[in-house]
Amino acid sequence: MGLKLTDSNPNVTDLSDRHRPTKLAEKYAELYDNQWTDAFDVLDKIFPSEEKIINILLNILLDVMRFCKEKATEQMKLLTQHLQFTDTNIKGDNSTDFMKLVKDCRKAAATTAMVNLKKIHQLYLTQSANETLKTALDVEAITSECLEVCWFMAVQDPPVAFAALLTNGSSFETELYKPYTISGTHVEYVVWPPLVLHENGPILAKGIAQGCGKKL
Repeated sequence: MGLKLTDSNPNVTDLSDRHRPTKLAEKYAELYDNQWTDAFDVLDKIFPSEEKIINILLNILLDVMRFCKEKATEQMKLLTQHLQFTDTNIKGDNSTDFMKLVKDCRKAAATTAMVNLKKIHQLYLTQSANETLKTALDVEAITSECLEVCWFMAVQDPPVAFAALLTNGSSFETELYKPYTISGTHVEYVVWPPLVLHENGPILAKGIAQGCGKKL
């Protein structure tokens, strides 16, 4: 019964977990305050446009999150297959108890897995044909920190997520975003996404967006 109550239940928090959602929100805020600023200074010597630099850093974060979600899904699939001695997608004893223990196992190994995950991600960036993603190699500090935060987000149960990004010209949602350098009733562009407890869940950390006075 205890496992069933805690499985995929965001309202139950393990206070001994150093990577619980509230702690991840703190690291996420520090990531923007510290590494983001340093990375901006590095890219400012390469690109002349402030908005382009902001877009590059945003896309690095979003791609890191996509990468981590894919690896977390792949890892869960392999774990369940190995435990059931099968190489197919046919479900066996995927009861709540079983899946909860598998999720806990993955979470317990998350710190150790991070060492190798960084190597895998480095290779992924090196082989990428996307020039924006290759820029991540020039700002390794923020890329590495993004990977660490996003990985621990992905292995939470349920996963911590980003709120849907506001589109350019949409109304500025102050409950989700703080202004970048200009306040306004509408959004000119998103700088950094908001963090939520789970998909469509309550806010953990506000995002950053540039405001403007009217709909674009």
